[in-house]
Amino acid sequence: MDDELDFGRWESAVGKLVMALSRIEGELLLKYEEKLSRTKYFKAEFKERLNKIEEIYNSECGENSYASNLFEQIRVGTKFRNLVAHNPIFSDMSGDFLVFKITAVNNKSINLNVIELEEKSQHIFNTCTEFSYLIRVWEKLES
Repeated sequence: MDDELDFGRWESAVGKLVMALSRIEGELLLKYEEKLSRTKYFKAEFKERLNKIEEIYNSECGENSYASNLFEQIRVGTKFRNLVAHNPIFSDMSGDFLVFKITAVNNKSINLNVIELEEKSQHIFNTCTEFSYLIRVWEKLES
């Protein structure tokens, strides 16, 4: 119960999640500026940006399971970020303890407590770090 009430933990986990995926936005913008244009970046939605960069990556570096997996994990991480960012934290007093959970308003079976949020945020942070490295190594291979 004390874990659930430690809002600093919630803030830290949400912040880690948002910052990690914001870094990916930055990586995509840099790659768009290099390969396409800044204007095209801002005309596209995140999903389109990611798909376009994956397409360019595959054409220049060849398809491989490692990179494909990272691109897919970024897509999954973005869906998770949207779940966290666009759904409320509810208190649940149905058990013996007061528990706080993020609950999807359109699917009440999706619930997320602070421990799950921390674990998932750390995983996404690690994935984003690997993805950033992939993008940066790609740049170095082209030189």
